[in-house]
Amino acid sequence: MDITDIVNDKYWLGYAKKNIDGAEAALKDAASTLNKLVATFWGIYTTAFTAGSIAGKVKVDNAFELILFIMPIPLLMIGYIITTRAQLPGLSTEEIDPRIPEDVQKFYNLSVKEKKKQLKWAFGLIIAAAVSLTIALSSLNIRNSNQASSTTPTRSTVPTNTGGGK
Repeated sequence: MDITDIVNDKYWLGYAKKNIDGAEAALKDAASTLNKLVATFWGIYTTAFTAGSIAGKVKVDNAFELILFIMPIPLLMIGYIITTRAQLPGLSTEEIDPRIPEDVQKFYNLSVKEKKKQLKWAFGLIIAAAVSLTIALSSLNIRNSNQASSTTPTRSTVPTNTGGGK
């Protein structure tokens, strides 16, 4: 039996069918995983920020830092909404006739394309939230270390008795 007998049109059609069947499920799984990541990050961030504020460890002195600390909240909320939306079945404003294969194919392609776009947006929002938080914490840390170094007492030199008296 020759390899061309095994790898023929039937093989490639089966391969394409398997990939097409799995594409939407893979996107839904990716959206679900990203959704859980957003929810976890959101919960940890909110808890840590609240606890730090109550304990007086997070003291924001300027609008720039305040914006950087607050920015992750709406970004994560929007990311969560987008990842939830990406898990829903494909929705289209176009009317399709399920009896016409071309309509079904067009609907499927639009649905997969839209889900990919939603996942990219959600991932971008999560990255933006993480960057915002990183910059805010770095700014706070730099400011706190500058304040600590300016208030740290320096060792004063005590004159020593060099004379020969008692």
